[in-house]
Amino acid sequence: YRWQGGRTAPLVDGAGRVAFALDDGSVVYQLQSTSPWPDMEPIMLRTTDGTTRELVGTDGVAPRLWAVGEIDGNPQVVFEPWPVPRPSPEHETCEGPLLSRDLVTGTTWDLHAFSAPGYGLGLSGVQGGIVLAFNTGSEIGEVGGFRLMDLEGNDLPNPMCVEAVDCSDAAWVLGALSPDGERLAFVIDHMVTGDETEYRAVERRFGVVDVATGVVELSLTLPLERDLGWLDYDGRWAVVSLRAGAPLLIDAAGMVTELPLEGTATLAR
Repeated sequence: YRWQGGRTAPLVDGAGRVAFALDDGSVVYQLQSTSPWPDMEPIMLRTTDGTTRELVGTDGVAPRLWAVGEIDGNPQVVFEPWPVPRPSPEHETCEGPLLSRDLVTGTTWDLHAFSAPGYGLGLSGVQGGIVLAFNTGSEIGEVGGFRLMDLEGNDLPNPMCVEAVDCSDAAWVLGALSPDGERLAFVIDHMVTGDETEYRAVERRFGVVDVATGVVELSLTLPLERDLGWLDYDGRWAVVSLRAGAPLLIDAAGMVTELPLEGTATLAR
């Protein structure tokens, strides 16, 4: 659905895992699969005339859509093609590379980053050729944090130390860059561990940090009653989607509004 002015308009049939709207009105999306693997649906593009075409198929892979950004003026789709079946003799570690595909030229970049069970390495933004990756810290006792890297997978200077985002304990972390790449919005669920197989969130923090200086410009507490699902940020507004119920819209002043929607929401680019 597209939501504008308090009204929604259906675009495609099916429940979307995540979708991104581009400036020209087209939408990149991935529907939620009903198969045992949650990412067994292709990544699709819906253009302004209502036609759809496949961007990333499912031939031998389970793609996962992470983000849409812009490099050298061209829109990019960033995704992970997990091998199927998984694990398999050829892919015993059950990993998939992080790739970026240019929608204009068709060029595919290998970002030289991987996702692995328990670590949840993911991508939250592509701006000016810079990829922002995050580690959710989903292993027991793992400390969540952020890293910046270029299109060759090389780490870039990152002043956002763990103190800047207050990741001193085990945490579940989401992040998203502003369109100009100057600010990072983040949500952190701070965890405490019980026994060796259990942990629970005790505080949820939302904030905005200046990428160049590491200064936190906005910080506030969000309610914990629902699990985190997705975060998006356009430099002014942030939307925090939860695994059930309505997403939360947060403005630059820290005002939090519950949207009259259900499911995962992202902001138009």
